[in-house]
Amino acid sequence: GDDQNTAPKPAASKSADDTFDAPIWSPEAVDAREDRVIAFGTIPSNDTIYHYKIKAVNAGTFTVPPAYVESMYERAVKARGVAGTVTVH
Repeated sequence: GDDQNTAPKPAASKSADDTFDAPIWSPEAVDAREDRVIAFGTIPSNDTIYHYKIKAVNAGTFTVPPAYVESMYERAVKARGVAGTVTVH
């Protein structure tokens, strides 16, 4: 199939390492690209979680860029998360 049209699905489960208590957000539309995921929708004002899957094609340790969100109509409303790492064996 065409990966461009396959949107990542938000996960509803937690792993043993997850210690969050925030609701899981489901976007209204998703644009899954080779190097990023662009999600559109209304985000509540409280802490919110969005899970997505990645497709590993190489082994190694990689930097996960921070999430970045901004209002479509009020550019002063924005937030950025923290970078992380993922290791593929």
